[in-house]
Amino acid sequence: MPATQGRFDWDSAAQLNPRYTFDAFVIGSGNQFAHAACQAVAERPSKAYNPLFLYGGVGMGKTHLMQAIGHEIKRPDAAGGDLLCVEREVHQRDDQLAALRQDDQLPG
Repeated sequence: MPATQGRFDWDSAAQLNPRYTFDAFVIGSGNQFAHAACQAVAERPSKAYNPLFLYGGVGMGKTHLMQAIGHEIKRPDAAGGDLLCVEREVHQRDDQLAALRQDDQLPG
């Protein structure tokens, strides 16, 4: 039987932090462009800034903004669209593990 792709099931997915919304985000000179880009993505998912990359130091609001997009898309009256969140740290960890595994196989 062929697999079918359905709409994302927000209820069974990991829950979003209720504090991480656009209304609660503190906009500063170092993150105002990221905030504006994320709002554009939330208003027009998979149309504006596709793909969207967020890069910055600790405490700049990357997680907050990504979750704020999720909250907006999750709203019943949202425009809809596809959302895929990929954290670089996950890939970096996987790359590091692969390198360690490869080193273990090298002749000593």
